[in-house]
Amino acid sequence: MSIVVLIVILSLSMNRAAIQKALFPPKPLPATVAFGILPKFDLNFGNKPTGSITYTLQTVSDELPILPTTAKVFAMGQNKASFSTPDVIKEKAGNLNFATEPEISGTKMKFTDQKGRTLTADVISGNMKLITTYLNDPDILTTRPDSVEQVKKQATDFFETAGLNPFNYPENKIEIKYYRLDGGSLNETSSLSNANLVGINYQMGDIDKIPVYTVDTGRNSVFALASQKNLVEATFEPLNVDKGLFATYPLKDISLAYEELKTGNAVFNKPNNGSGLIVSSVSLGYLANPSASYLIPVYVFDLGNPLLAFVPAVDASWIQH
Repeated sequence: MSIVVLIVILSLSMNRAAIQKALFPPKPLPATVAFGILPKFDLNFGNKPTGSITYTLQTVSDELPILPTTAKVFAMGQNKASFSTPDVIKEKAGNLNFATEPEISGTKMKFTDQKGRTLTADVISGNMKLITTYLNDPDILTTRPDSVEQVKKQATDFFETAGLNPFNYPENKIEIKYYRLDGGSLNETSSLSNANLVGINYQMGDIDKIPVYTVDTGRNSVFALASQKNLVEATFEPLNVDKGLFATYPLKDISLAYEELKTGNAVFNKPNNGSGLIVSSVSLGYLANPSASYLIPVYVFDLGNPLLAFVPAVDASWIQH
């Protein structure tokens, strides 16, 4: 009997706690602003609005959404020393079929093979870049990649050897583009059947359940271009976000961000020549800028797939003027 009474008491206590939490949710923790005043958001990184644009709000509720009032700002580990000692770089280059001794200039190590391919690596950051001469290569002009999976494997093998963390760049974030060679130039095409080369863009995964966006230049900081047989180009410069070093900051009111969008205080992920744009949704995100000191939250205005606009989200009182 006493056990039954105890269970009833515990059940009532838990229900009371749940009800109290639902009626009186805990207040969000105050912003720590531990980094102090943040650098001004780089509005030159991306595509600037051109001409006079009229925006129309057409969200599900026809109103701006209610979003969090604070968000995390993450430090970027630029020039942070890695484990890429010269011997490690040489080992990686060997695994990528570069067996020759490198040319060394400062922190750069440059490997060249008999086919004219070059692999440049930075000892401090571990970043790598593969370059080949492929625009007029007859083997590429006369072939087509068999499948997307085939070229993705080529890219995955390269980046795993270079040291890519798959948790930061998950496979479900990979973007595929198709290219064909015409008269010595590389042009995007719509399908694999028309392509000589496939571009594999790696996108960083969500941070703190918030998406990380990039400005579309065709080539992200982790990018590969593959033919049927080989990679012809690769860039390995992963975004070095220190997920353990962050501070929370207050965000500006979303209505203020919408007004800033209207006045051109924004960047687009793609070039845009339209004069009338519809805002279908607004959310929080991060815009990846490898040269920035911090990963700073932005308001993401969806202007119709695939066009997005980004407005700095941190309250202006915490941004350098």
